[in-house]
Amino acid sequence: MNEQVRKFLREHNLTLADKPGWIPSDILDYSDYTDEMFDNKLKDNIKGYITSIDEDEIGINEVIWISNTNRDSGFEILDPSPDIIRYPLAQDVEVWVLTEMVHIQIPLRDLKSYVEKYEHTLWNIGVEEGKIITLIEQYVP
Repeated sequence: MNEQVRKFLREHNLTLADKPGWIPSDILDYSDYTDEMFDNKLKDNIKGYITSIDEDEIGINEVIWISNTNRDSGFEILDPSPDIIRYPLAQDVEVWVLTEMVHIQIPLRDLKSYVEKYEHTLWNIGVEEGKIITLIEQYVP
């Protein structure tokens, strides 16, 4: 565990015991650096909800995020098709979840239990050569 992780856990009064199985290799805050880092991981970005997780592929219900100043939230999420699209997983897929307004990387093996607990979570999904390379939980106000 690096110093950045230790500092985050201390500041938010957390321990790794609070998140069984989570071994964060990095913690990212909302900064230009984070945006740039995530932009590089989301080259062919889609947004969607995870509907199923298998050993080597994930089912996604793709949605569209539209800025809309007429809405109280400032955005709306459109689901143009109920179809589930299955994407294979890249061998080194990264999974980032939101905790206390920062992203923490978790092992892929913990994604299924996370999605079961937070089933209506919106994800930014990075796809490269037809495979999912990155899953980043989307902050939804």
